[in-house]
Amino acid sequence: MRKSLLFITFIYYFLSVSGQNIPKNPNQKDNQNRKQGKWTLLYNLLFRETDDEKNAVYYRISEFKDDKAVGITQYFFISNNQLHFEGEILEEENGEVKKLKGRNKWYFENGAIMREAEFDRNGNLISQKEYDKNGKDITAQYNKADINANKAVELFNQKKYSEALVIFEEALQFFNLLNYGESYYHLLTYAAISARDAKMYGKASKYYEQAMELALKGFGPYHENYAFIVESASANFLFANNITRYDYCIEELKKYYEKTKGKNSKEYIGVLNSAAFSYYYKQEFAKAIKSIKEILPLQEQLTGKNHKDYVTLVYDIACCYYELKDCSNAIPYLQESKNLMEKLNLKTSKDYQGVLDKLNQCK
Repeated sequence: MRKSLLFITFIYYFLSVSGQNIPKNPNQKDNQNRKQGKWTLLYNLLFRETDDEKNAVYYRISEFKDDKAVGITQYFFISNNQLHFEGEILEEENGEVKKLKGRNKWYFENGAIMREAEFDRNGNLISQKEYDKNGKDITAQYNKADINANKAVELFNQKKYSEALVIFEEALQFFNLLNYGESYYHLLTYAAISARDAKMYGKASKYYEQAMELALKGFGPYHENYAFIVESASANFLFANNITRYDYCIEELKKYYEKTKGKNSKEYIGVLNSAAFSYYYKQEFAKAIKSIKEILPLQEQLTGKNHKDYVTLVYDIACCYYELKDCSNAIPYLQESKNLMEKLNLKTSKDYQGVLDKLNQCK
């Protein structure tokens, strides 16, 4: 149920649906695959439609005509069958509501009114009021928090990460209390990246862990939003010297890119490189060598040997053998990387100087 950056409600904690009585409906489609009649649909904590009952937090009751919701739509908390939303949907895409019309109301799990909003027939917001769980009108505080969050985004875009982080954290405190779903996820993401780029790696780790959990439950392991936050988190965990969590991120990304891009893609090969780097970082050089040797044919197939990325892999194997004090195996790779670097006009690079130094030491 989303209108702007800070407009989605959700339950921040995970609720199991086992034992709950979810109403059943025909859920029928016509011969053109369009929804018709009364439907019951399940939604996760970020209001993404789901078939997984264990991951569902809400159920929705809607009447459809030719795949379009008509009349009043209702969302209920699965935990207690309490009404959460009641209103008219104007437009939706892949189960995600894009526009509403008329008068709409949202409720907390305890039954208290959370929000009232009115939209015109084109889905434009006319008026809106916000309440806390005790029924107090907090529209002014909500509007202030919304404005501040957008100011923080501006600071973020200006690379003023420390300043932006302060405001993002204030917004998180406010919107966490009111349980705002996808908006809360985006705030977490902004806070995590702001803290990382401000070199507050411990604080960033906390926000990344929360954002990854929400993305996994809300979007699933093969959604680009999940891949984005995991990839961003991996860099932070590396900076924080938390190699265990870095390795976890790399494994998640391997599964994502293998599924979405394939093993011959540059993205998948890049993740394999990151895994090899982890072995090198941990001084597990034999494992790093084995990993890089598995990557080499994939890289050759993708770019050919006369490419900087292929040369880097050859040099990395040489470095691993060098660290193992195994010059007999290091020299062939050092010589190959030297020849390729000269062919590619990379003589001014640090790696080329490293090749010369290691060849000299191995004499």
